[in-house]
Amino acid sequence: MTRILSKKKRRVAVMLNYISYVILIFFFSNLLDNYQFIEIAGLGILAILLVGTFIYLYVNINLWNLGNAPDNDLGESQIKVRNESYRYSYIVIATLLLLGVICMAIAFDAGLWFPSTYEEGNAIVWGAILLTMTLPSAIIAWNEKEI
Repeated sequence: MTRILSKKKRRVAVMLNYISYVILIFFFSNLLDNYQFIEIAGLGILAILLVGTFIYLYVNINLWNLGNAPDNDLGESQIKVRNESYRYSYIVIATLLLLGVICMAIAFDAGLWFPSTYEEGNAIVWGAILLTMTLPSAIIAWNEKEI
């Protein structure tokens, strides 16, 4: 179950994947008002980084299949690793959901930032989709032992 890629490279790819999405959203929300060449170039670089790290992690080293495979296709130790990654993913996603709802309730009452436009809501939805679809495989990439 070990990968050809070192743990350090996999961890860097996981971090770049999630960070590039967050920065991409900030760039995208600022690009709607005025288009500057530097911002468009930054947006392109971040999009390439996001797609590149996604392909690198989940297609090239086959972590997508390990994180989403049925029990019949995996060995006993692989099932244990996969189930543990789902447990950690559930904890992270449930905690983020709960904190998000609490923060939105506080922000709404206190007059702080609250997603009020379509673009802001859309960014949150796509971020949630990215996180829920990739987090089990990302946890495997983060924790799996080196050769």
